[in-house]
Amino acid sequence: MKQKKSLMYVFLEGSAALYAIMMLVLFPLFYANNFIDISTAKLSFFRVCSIGLPLLIFMFAGMGWLQKYKESVQQKGKNHKKKGKTAPRQETAAMTKGEAVKKWLSEISVPGWFALVFTVGVCIATIFSANPLESWQGLGGRKLGLQVFLLCVVSYVLLGKYLRPGKWLIWTFFAGNSIVCALAVLNFWAVDPLGMYENLVKEQYDMFISTIGNVNACSSYLCMVVPAAMAVYMVVKTKALRAAAAVFLVLGFWTCYCTVSESWLLGVGAAFLVLLWFAMSNNEYMQRFLEIFGLFWLASLLMKISCFIGSGAGSQSLMFLKFYANKVQKDIVLNGYLLAAEGILIAGGMLLIRSRKKRQKELPSRLLRICVFGVLAVIAGFGIVCLIAANVKQEDWQGTFAFLNKLKIKDNFGSSRGYIWKITVKGWAGLPLWDKITGYGLNCYNMFIEQYGGEGVASAFGGAKLVDAHNELMQFMTTTGVLGTVGYFGLLIGTAVRTAKKYIQKPIMMLGAAVICGYLAQGIVNNPTAFLTPYLFLALGIIKSLENLENVEK
Repeated sequence: MKQKKSLMYVFLEGSAALYAIMMLVLFPLFYANNFIDISTAKLSFFRVCSIGLPLLIFMFAGMGWLQKYKESVQQKGKNHKKKGKTAPRQETAAMTKGEAVKKWLSEISVPGWFALVFTVGVCIATIFSANPLESWQGLGGRKLGLQVFLLCVVSYVLLGKYLRPGKWLIWTFFAGNSIVCALAVLNFWAVDPLGMYENLVKEQYDMFISTIGNVNACSSYLCMVVPAAMAVYMVVKTKALRAAAAVFLVLGFWTCYCTVSESWLLGVGAAFLVLLWFAMSNNEYMQRFLEIFGLFWLASLLMKISCFIGSGAGSQSLMFLKFYANKVQKDIVLNGYLLAAEGILIAGGMLLIRSRKKRQKELPSRLLRICVFGVLAVIAGFGIVCLIAANVKQEDWQGTFAFLNKLKIKDNFGSSRGYIWKITVKGWAGLPLWDKITGYGLNCYNMFIEQYGGEGVASAFGGAKLVDAHNELMQFMTTTGVLGTVGYFGLLIGTAVRTAKKYIQKPIMMLGAAVICGYLAQGIVNNPTAFLTPYLFLALGIIKSLENLENVEK
């Protein structure tokens, strides 16, 4: 018989649900003074919500603890009336407490221990920072001070414990993000219903989009949102929810193109690979995967058609003109021959799966995975070796290996990312051993690079401050050191692995692997911000909460 929940626990779950709704819907849409310092507005909203959540939790939990304490006192009073019972009860209570502590420690998951290491790491990085006050407050740059990280960890822990997600959470997720995506598509075509561009000079119109802000930040955001929707589509059984997921995915893929940033190709591409692994389990999942591929194909076709119309109409939208000059997305990803090949591949795959379902013949999962991912691993390994060889050698390669010269990362690669990465690695190598372990200090990357990057840093960017490494691994290695980096990436990778192992019993858990791998992939060329990092920990908390539910995939 199902145990009835106490009123206190209902309030605790309600507080977590309220926080999830606020962060899923209002946080992405919230802004003040348009795009001017939008990160400060987002951060203020996050602080209010994330401080309010533990306050509500502690208040309701405190009420419950107080009630239990009163009941315990009353019970002790009754026991004192019975002679000879006090000593044995005290001994039993002491033993019970010791066992309870051991049990509690054993129940902490691997990601939970990494979260603890990360918390310790960011605290130490702040204490030994080059500027402890800045590391604590995070007023400049990306505004990622200790306050933000501590609130992120607290929200992750509390959501994982008290949130009870259901269909309402998925509908909420789709509703809020559909508005974000719709605004992005309109902005791409120079339609600004919210007047977001009023405070910007025209030359900046192609740098900001929707209510997210910077186009790269929007691309990173979509690398969490779109993979989550892909995973939902893979596992939901409700037709209405599945249809909503399909519509949202077309809109989401279309929005990815509209950001004009190429980093979404890494994140969404990684999510496709993760879901392909899961899809090889059986015919049903493979059919869903091919349908998602078809939705991506449809969104790509819509983008190509809309660009054709925009070009014919002589659109002067700066974002459209910037996209039209982007060879990777316009000339390669949206190449007509490639789209035709994708369409044939999808149609052929669907016919094959339907044929196997009629014959009740399942996919040879193990063989498929070995063949497909084995080949991909060999190609990736060869590419990594070539990339390393091309960049380690200072001089140009000659003769047979001359092709490696094309893989050299130039200073102007990825909007000067090549130069930033080189000086970051060189600067980190010059740090004292203690700073390598503890980091230079949270939110102090600009101070680090000014001291260790060399005299050419300021002149290279026209006197503007360089506030991040445009690579998450380099960013955390310089600001939080080895300790914080191990904790951060251990939390993410540990969660991805843990969810991947549980997908057979709980198919919805594949959401965790898809979202985290998508985020990690885009993090190769992007950086954490005061907007993306809170949303990432929100996702981690929701993923953790899914472990406590049954039949959530329905």
